[in-house]
Amino acid sequence: MRKTNRFLSYQNIPAKVTQRNGSVLVEFDETIPKDAVKEQIESCEEGTCTCCTPEFRDEVDRFNLIEKGKSVDVEIIGSISADHVKENLLSCAPKLKKEK
Repeated sequence: MRKTNRFLSYQNIPAKVTQRNGSVLVEFDETIPKDAVKEQIESCEEGTCTCCTPEFRDEVDRFNLIEKGKSVDVEIIGSISADHVKENLLSCAPKLKKEK
């Protein structure tokens, strides 16, 4: 069984994904541009995102952006698992690696 609290840097996505009660917290490293994360979340909220599966969207109630200095965290609220978030995060990775 995989841990739910680890960095995804093995896929060049420096983010920590943690399962919480009723949500999943994604803590992005400051090397991921805030604007790229914000744009991706907006796309997911609008339903125009092409990297998230319909099942993922069905499990998400809402997203909360939490700005922390040079980095940003995303709390994904709903009946979602950390593993499902990781799968979708990996599919969204190319969009998150935009130049600063």
